[in-house]
Amino acid sequence: MDYNKKTKVEVNERAVKILQKHDIECYGTFILGLDWIKKDFKALAKWIKKLNLVFVNLQPLTPLKGTELYEQYKQDFIIREDEYEKWDLAHLVVRPSNISVRRYYWYTMVLYYKITVNPRSAWHMIRKYGLYDTMKLSVGAFKVNIQYFKKLVGGK
Repeated sequence: MDYNKKTKVEVNERAVKILQKHDIECYGTFILGLDWIKKDFKALAKWIKKLNLVFVNLQPLTPLKGTELYEQYKQDFIIREDEYEKWDLAHLVVRPSNISVRRYYWYTMVLYYKITVNPRSAWHMIRKYGLYDTMKLSVGAFKVNIQYFKKLVGGK
């Protein structure tokens, strides 16, 4: 799906390379499609690893009020509009079209772990930030995964 970002993959790849060349950490935020299946999550993991990104934010597409997407998906919401705390860009607001809500959260968790919990990422962080700060960041990453685990178990 095109989210009207007005950029191309190549531009993003070039921007990441420039940041890395100047030793600037890039925090990638990725919108996960509502029509995704397992292979889409795997493809994103492969691309993120190719870019050598360590810090990522994974967000299911959330059609926000006032946008065209909001009107397009309004009839398919699985979260009530008055459940404000769940409109946090982390909860699924719309039921995925090709997989269950639980599977979607599972694939999101697996993707997050593939990027953040691996020897390459750990070594990069220890070298750049030291062991103490890496441990603090790891605790934060663990908390993010606890949130997704709760969503996985709860199904919403």
